[in-house]
Amino acid sequence: MGGECVIDGVTLINDPEYHWHGNSSTGHPYNSAAIAYWNDANVTIKNARIISGEFTVCGMGRDVASGEITLVDSYFESTSSNKDNGTHWAYAMRLFGSKVRIDGCEVKGIQGGISIESCQDAVISSGKYYTVNTPGQIDAFYALYITNGAKVTITGGEFSAANDRSGGGLQIEGTSAVVSGDNDVDLPTGSVILKGGKFSGKAYNHTTSVVYEPATGYKWQTIEGGGDLKWEVVAE
Repeated sequence: MGGECVIDGVTLINDPEYHWHGNSSTGHPYNSAAIAYWNDANVTIKNARIISGEFTVCGMGRDVASGEITLVDSYFESTSSNKDNGTHWAYAMRLFGSKVRIDGCEVKGIQGGISIESCQDAVISSGKYYTVNTPGQIDAFYALYITNGAKVTITGGEFSAANDRSGGGLQIEGTSAVVSGDNDVDLPTGSVILKGGKFSGKAYNHTTSVVYEPATGYKWQTIEGGGDLKWEVVAE
């Protein structure tokens, strides 16, 4: 809470078989995030490998976090799924803060990859961000979810997801990789500014049912022979 947290060159394994967070029946709070930060803490993670049964990194204190979050050249993986216990599940990371920068990372999740809330200055510039189904299940959600009024700019990177969660009414022409919305709790919806990147399906807002167009001067372009990646955003 406050101050600087720097994780450099560390491998952190946070029991990938443990899938609980929130408040226990006895009223004692607990959170199974590998790293949790509050309020104005600045968090820098680089050259690290973090695996967790719930969050790998989790911002706490919705709407009050004001620190800067920097993730560079690191691997993050969460094994959490809503199929585990039907009660507690998590994205691989939930990020709050005044500034978020993600560069050259790999984030693998099932329930979701990255969730960014509130931040008005978030940029993802490179890396791989994806979700996979648990074997025998269809439980993967979004590689990147943007909510509670957050604004995220994507200038590069690869974003892919296992399933189409759009409901079939939107022409995302692929799977639900980058999605904004209200987090199912009536928060203000987030938004994305597309200036690069490759995607398994077009980005969209699931609350307003609108597919995002790239920023001025950019366009959607199909990827031939790209496997799971169907679309990229390129300069016109």
